Amino acid sequence: MRERYLFEREYIRKDNELKIPSKWEKLIGEDTVKILCKEYKEISSFFSENTQYYEQEAPSNIEYMEILEMYLAGSYKSEIIIENTMKDKLFFTFYIPFFKLARYYSRKKYGDSLEKYFSKGIYEELYSALACVATRVLVNEIQFLENKLVGKNANEKYSTYVKMYLSNDEYIEELFQFYPLLLRCILEKICSVVEFYHQLISRWEKNVIEIKKCINIDNTEITKIKKVGDNHRNGKHTVKIFLKNGNAVFYKPRNLRISKIYYECLNILYEYVGLSCFKYRIVDFGEYGWEEEIEYQKCKNKDEVKNYYVRMGCHIALSYILDIQDFHYENLISHGEYPVFIDIEVLCGHIAKNYIPLTANEKAKLVVENSVLGSGILPRGNKEMDIFCALSGKGGIKTGRKRLILINSKTSDMKFVYKDAKTKKGYNSPQINHKEYRYNGFVEEICLGFRKSYEYIWKNNKIFEERFQNFSSRMLYNHTQNYSKLIQLSYHPMFMTDGGERQLILSKNFFFHIRINPKNGKDLFESELYAMLKGDIPYFSFLSNKKELYMDNHQMIKEYFTITPEQYIKMRIESLSSQDLYIQQYLLNNAIKGSTVHLENRMNYMHDTNFSVIKICKQIADYLIKIGIKNTLKTDINWIISLTGTIHISDMFLYEGIAGMIVFFAALNEAVPTRAYLEVQNILLNKLLEYTMSNSSSKAYSGAFCGEASIIYTYLVLYKITNEEKYIKYAKKHENKLFASLEKDRMGDLLYGNAGAVIIYLNMYEITMDKKYILRAEIAANYILKNLKETYSISNNIEGNKISRLDRGIAHGGSGYSICFARLFGKTKERKYLNIALELLKYDIKRNKKENQRSRKIYWCHGAAGIVLAQQEILKYIEDGSYQHIFEDYQTKISMIENNFNIELDSLCLCHGILGNIMIIEQLTGKIPCVPWTSSLSKLNYFIEKNLWTNLENSNPGFMMGLAGIGYAVLYLNQDTKKFPNILKLEL
Repeated sequence: MRERYLFEREYIRKDNELKIPSKWEKLIGEDTVKILCKEYKEISSFFSENTQYYEQEAPSNIEYMEILEMYLAGSYKSEIIIENTMKDKLFFTFYIPFFKLARYYSRKKYGDSLEKYFSKGIYEELYSALACVATRVLVNEIQFLENKLVGKNANEKYSTYVKMYLSNDEYIEELFQFYPLLLRCILEKICSVVEFYHQLISRWEKNVIEIKKCINIDNTEITKIKKVGDNHRNGKHTVKIFLKNGNAVFYKPRNLRISKIYYECLNILYEYVGLSCFKYRIVDFGEYGWEEEIEYQKCKNKDEVKNYYVRMGCHIALSYILDIQDFHYENLISHGEYPVFIDIEVLCGHIAKNYIPLTANEKAKLVVENSVLGSGILPRGNKEMDIFCALSGKGGIKTGRKRLILINSKTSDMKFVYKDAKTKKGYNSPQINHKEYRYNGFVEEICLGFRKSYEYIWKNNKIFEERFQNFSSRMLYNHTQNYSKLIQLSYHPMFMTDGGERQLILSKNFFFHIRINPKNGKDLFESELYAMLKGDIPYFSFLSNKKELYMDNHQMIKEYFTITPEQYIKMRIESLSSQDLYIQQYLLNNAIKGSTVHLENRMNYMHDTNFSVIKICKQIADYLIKIGIKNTLKTDINWIISLTGTIHISDMFLYEGIAGMIVFFAALNEAVPTRAYLEVQNILLNKLLEYTMSNSSSKAYSGAFCGEASIIYTYLVLYKITNEEKYIKYAKKHENKLFASLEKDRMGDLLYGNAGAVIIYLNMYEITMDKKYILRAEIAANYILKNLKETYSISNNIEGNKISRLDRGIAHGGSGYSICFARLFGKTKERKYLNIALELLKYDIKRNKKENQRSRKIYWCHGAAGIVLAQQEILKYIEDGSYQHIFEDYQTKISMIENNFNIELDSLCLCHGILGNIMIIEQLTGKIPCVPWTSSLSKLNYFIEKNLWTNLENSNPGFMMGLAGIGYAVLYLNQDTKKFPNILKLEL
């Protein structure tokens, strides 16, 4: 009776004390165990001592009971098995009786329909299915019996185990008595494999004439059948059918209508962009269908590669409209100039999350989730996931995960170990001869295909709305890999001794379901459990005109969706707009690492001086408003930020968040008062104030660009721009959050850490003349010194210490620290602070000289421009001519910065770009370098007028690395507007 699962048992209730073994609290979690016991009486009874149970009268699996009777009767033993190709497989002797049982069961149930197919692939699949169930138990057994096995070595001992034990009926009977789940799972696998192939062959014979006609094959004689993909719904899976003429056909046990509609729509888009159509031969019979084999083919020339990536842009647009998921690299075949996705089964991926967000933050997160990034085609800056993306996926790459593998096979020393998993070989990149052409060399083609397809669907929405009706689709609720690992774990010997044990380990996700879906979580869990107990990957589906969700256990959840999938697709199509196009292009461009205009266009802007500085700033502001994500009431706004390939929502701080945005809009409003910009400024101010006034303890960094100090600095900058005293009040209020973050700081630097906090505290002192801010600056400085000592072995007497591990430059390195300590010396006159500043600066100068990479050599963040700002700061405090060796290259650095502007290729941003360096030259010399300044404006104006926003910092809206900062720099450097603070020096 131990082979019965808990829901198949009827417990005799006793008032026994509930004692949950600690192993289950460790294995599935204490919270999960408790809530399982609460929801399911049979589980609490299972844990109670001395509780008896009996089997339910009606077994839950009739087929299992039928084949169990056949097995126990032994009539199958006279079957003859001739399968020489498999005799060398691991533990093959153990499986021979079950091969015989499978043939016997097949004939008893379905006659001779499968006889000739056992040797063409059914035996292979049976072995794989049964080995998945039994191998861990058998390996455990051979380890247990190792001392009893006769043999000179581990190989001979393995042979002894196979001959003396696995051929011994008494041993096999004892094995099944100890591991009753082993027999049950094996018999259930035989049932599902035989039933599945009977259905497949019946359907093949019934449909073969139409298959031959539609898929264009000459010979329909089957030579081999091979399993492809995962099991769903009682062992159903894709099968590759090999035919005598060398062709192959794929059988898929699900509705293929969405694949047919998808390629019909795709061909409409191909025609619109001026490319030839692709005929994907698919025969759909409702519950199942047949597809031709799509083989990998190389491109003939570079034009075909370009066409391939234009078509990929069409795929990205269509998959976005339909909210397709699971377009990973193994599903993509490069078929000459055609990218072909061979497994389209998950539409409306986010329909269950269809809700109206209240805030701009919520809406921005929803926009990213529902964006072009959702299909799996595009990388998202997540290394662990991007290796599976259709565009960036590649074979042979470590996944960062472990895979359970068997080592020392066919020896008594064999065991399972976890080793690094690698991705499988892919066929997702076009080639010419043997040269691969990756996606990031064809950014313009991808963007062209996407933009044209998006615009066509937008303008011809009815064509697509009408086509996507009367279909069914799968819904992904959890990752397939998570299910696979759990099923694999459930076959561990520990859980094969009792059905209750195996059911419990497969219940590991119960608390997850209840937490994220209180209403339907229990139903979803029970459906998952039903599938995984059979070794299947759970499968949820829906019909396009229904709101119900259909599950594995022949149940459904009524009104699971708030709208039907057809309505959802219509809503997505009708929500297309110019703003949405901008956002999707921004995300697309950043995902594939941006693009630049053609070389012949670059020179066009170099001599153009016909522009207005204020107009440029207003156009930047208009664009930022356009791509900003607003809530329904338009009382809140936020932006999607892309940095180094990662996508996230703008935070509250200066570097890339709300604080940076408000600085730009405030400066622009001061220069040209405009109602629309003032509205945005007020929205942003309210957002910032809400954060300042919140009582939540600070979990943020302390720094002047990416931490709490940056918000205080923003208020002080707003005070300087507007002369409104209220901003000083806000700064004082926010100081509580900054002070709370000082002790938690482990960064120390200018951007994120206490070096930035020290400078902002001193700014507060300059504005208020309140000496408490000097005291707090010293507290922050002491934390820095403690951190420097612990992390870099730097003491207060810094001279002579080795500090090679410290980063370089003003952002994270010695120069940023040196400015902080120099300014602190200026206010306190404590010589130790100046000494520390000088030594850190000396280190930075020395390290910078060793750096030969020009792109990081001259800019604010990590190079000479930031270092020379630190030199200028410290020079103010050197009166006796000492330390002149530290400043001997001061003028040289200024000249180097002035003579190293590459307007064509370099970024314009503040952090590591041309405008940032122009601001620094102006700070150092009091003059704006004319040629770089004029050329930068020309470049900026050209991109804006040509609507090439993605060429401007990849259209990043942020301050230090994006458009808001560019706009502020233009206002700062413009001679006709009010002088604003130089943010790069944190001045007021």
